[in-house]
Amino acid sequence: MRQCRNRRANLRLNWLLIVRSQAQAAKSDNPKKIAKFEKKALKQFANAAKRFRAAIKHNSNLYQAHSSLGYALRKTGDYTASLAAYDRAIAMNPRYGEAIEYRGETYLALGELDKTREADLQLVKIDPKLAGELMTAIQHWLDSSPETVTGDKLQSFKAWASDRLALAEYLPSSSSADHWRQP
Repeated sequence: MRQCRNRRANLRLNWLLIVRSQAQAAKSDNPKKIAKFEKKALKQFANAAKRFRAAIKHNSNLYQAHSSLGYALRKTGDYTASLAAYDRAIAMNPRYGEAIEYRGETYLALGELDKTREADLQLVKIDPKLAGELMTAIQHWLDSSPETVTGDKLQSFKAWASDRLALAEYLPSSSSADHWRQP
């Protein structure tokens, strides 16, 4: 029991260090400092992935640990392993919105736009707030002039995202949507 608490505390500390490095990079105007903080964050994400693997080895039924492993792996650029970790988390808990949202962001980074749309549709049903977070990531991706997708596929995705955003303005907020949801 004590070992489990220590692992959780170490994982939390690791996430705090990563967040701090990212915040420092975001505040800096100096390209060398930004590169330094990004390198530090990358190292910390790799360390977090190692720790989440250890937690999963200790208890493989922790779907949250699989999702967090996926997040750390995505941040290191290992999208294939990231997707596998998200898939395991979702297989254990199909309504775990965090894993669905992050998997959608991973698909987006890979240019798999149809799968990104599917993730959004899942989230709209189970967690509208997380659907909004995925849509924010989609907007940032579209604003960054994505190079992974071009032509008709990109234009179709832009039109879908625009329609989806317009529709979101007419949908009730997540708190009022919960009122109408069937038990």
